[in-house]
Amino acid sequence: MADRLHLLPKHRRVLDALLRKHLPGVEVWAYGSRVNGRSHDGSDLDLVLRAPDLSEIPSSQLWEFEEAIRESNIPFLVEARDWARLPERFHQEIEREYVVVLVGSEDRHTECRQLFGSLPEDWEATTLGLACERGGGDIQTGPFGSQLHASDYVPAGIPSIMPQNIGDNRINTEGIARITPEDANRLRRYLVREGDIVYSRRGDVERRALIRGLEDGWLCGTGCLRIRFGEGGVDPKYASYFLGHPSIREWITRHAHGATMRNLNTSILSACPFVVPPRGEQRAIAHILGTLDDKIEMNRRMNETLEAMARALFKSWFVDFDPVRAKMEGRGTGLPRAIADFFPNEFVDSAIGEIPKEWPLKALEEVAEINPPRRLRRAEVAPYLDMANMPTNGHTPMSWTERPFGSGVRFVNGDTLLARITPCLENGKTAYVAFLG
Repeated sequence: MADRLHLLPKHRRVLDALLRKHLPGVEVWAYGSRVNGRSHDGSDLDLVLRAPDLSEIPSSQLWEFEEAIRESNIPFLVEARDWARLPERFHQEIEREYVVVLVGSEDRHTECRQLFGSLPEDWEATTLGLACERGGGDIQTGPFGSQLHASDYVPAGIPSIMPQNIGDNRINTEGIARITPEDANRLRRYLVREGDIVYSRRGDVERRALIRGLEDGWLCGTGCLRIRFGEGGVDPKYASYFLGHPSIREWITRHAHGATMRNLNTSILSACPFVVPPRGEQRAIAHILGTLDDKIEMNRRMNETLEAMARALFKSWFVDFDPVRAKMEGRGTGLPRAIADFFPNEFVDSAIGEIPKEWPLKALEEVAEINPPRRLRRAEVAPYLDMANMPTNGHTPMSWTERPFGSGVRFVNGDTLLARITPCLENGKTAYVAFLG
């Protein structure tokens, strides 16, 4: 949010602290030149103050806030107006374009209740942005494309986390890009630390990953957002699991910009509802879910090993035809007889070279439907699989979601999905659909 308003972090922290001190529970919007893009560093900051019931804010409170702003180190003029005292035509003008600077306390509790029902009395309802700022942290975008070009990537160096590397709360290092140590130093403000959480800015915006010790010092790359809680009362592991809650994932998707290609920014993440239990309960939740997560990760790695063995077996039988060659040479196949009998003992010529006798050569369209015509109405909610989640090893997607249909092809259980564009096509991205209810 601060980047859109062109506020330095130190000025933003002072502003938020004074708002919370002198105007507790009040929702604050920014409007004017700092929102519409026509501002400079010294431009006035125009604020409108909205009491929880939209009643008039006492004049004494407004005066105390204005006096505190004048005595602060904020070097530009801050104009704060009471929503209840403005004429209706001003309301309409402000509502055309504004940014929420501070969410009212009643609104935070109401939204959290709508998402999760009643909360324990000692669990605080806040926003993700406020939870970060409390500990001196922030929410920041990765470097822009002008700061890091395709020619800057190198075969060996510091890993750069891209959207395609964000799995389900973990970094997927397969095919990860790398930069030189010199570029990493130049872009050091974008380096991640253990406990940060990274999001994709485009596409499957609900995906996030907790930065673990192994990834400390890697780059939050182009196309990503980084969340940092600092030294406050939020356990990063707890936060990463909270942000994976279906209600929060749906909230983020719903508030992201764009119909066909979702876009996320710091303002949206800052306004995301966030619940903070006591620190001990955060650690207990993180421990339980972390144990389950570690078990899932171990099973995933075991599956990768089994899938590698299956690929090797498939290649031996159906690409290199090793059992056929063994029979032709009078050697044993090493297979049970019932399986060995499926393989002939000679080859025949074909358009693609030698193939086992009596194994017919056919075009794919003769044995399978390609892009079968299945209808989906525009905006109809349906399962959605992002290309970033298509696996290059095995056939099971990393994750999937549901979203309103904009473009693409409807799939059902039993389908096989193939990438059709580069570089995903060359990377062998495929998925077998067996995950729909």
